[in-house]
Amino acid sequence: MKSITAILPALALLLAQAVAADTSVPIRHSVRFSAGPGDGTISYRPLDDEMPFFGRITEKQIDLWAHIQMPKPQNMSDADWGKMKEEAREKKKALIPSGEYELAKQTGEYVGWFGIARASSFDEKTGGTRLVVEHKYFDRLTDLRLQIVSIHGAGDFQAVLPGKVSAPEIPRLSLICVYGLVTRGPDGRTQLKTDYVRVWDWGLFSFMDYGLDKSSPERVKLRKVTGPLVYSPAVDTKFYEDRLGKR
Repeated sequence: MKSITAILPALALLLAQAVAADTSVPIRHSVRFSAGPGDGTISYRPLDDEMPFFGRITEKQIDLWAHIQMPKPQNMSDADWGKMKEEAREKKKALIPSGEYELAKQTGEYVGWFGIARASSFDEKTGGTRLVVEHKYFDRLTDLRLQIVSIHGAGDFQAVLPGKVSAPEIPRLSLICVYGLVTRGPDGRTQLKTDYVRVWDWGLFSFMDYGLDKSSPERVKLRKVTGPLVYSPAVDTKFYEDRLGKR
């Protein structure tokens, strides 16, 4: 029979592996949407194991299209038009005005934030990975073939993950959706304690230009295309380099 002294190292290894398994964060890579002929717009479709995190979101949605004024339909009565506008006003009360939205104000909320993975570093002391993410607005609508987010956003935030995340797991300048609780980091920056990450590599996403842009000047300088022209269904290396910079 083996001595207790001989068994202890093996037990310690098993315990360490169990702890690592319990603290690991799912990182899921998206593939091109399957769609029929033609293009179209659909609601966002979480992956099966993403759905529980999507359902935990407590952050209010942002009023990203407040500047759009719908004209009165010619075949609608004044009474029905008034009722419709009143219903729209009531719905707006549940939204965060775009001009008032700040990442730091979401501290304590559970969120699913989209953004571009800008940088990654491993902290030997904490044994965790810290991502710098350029936030992108998302109105929960996307194309049939490509994931769509806005080229505009509310600035940078940090996403903290346990363990060492390799470059192939979250490629630099890929689009990601990060789920977690918003906190204030030790340096005062907005930080996300990450529970789940979904990744779209180049070739799988495109941009539109909605929402009040609060991106850092450093990020804005990299954009060679602005306005409605930021969108294209034909995405290649040049498309991304003209909007995000080079990898």
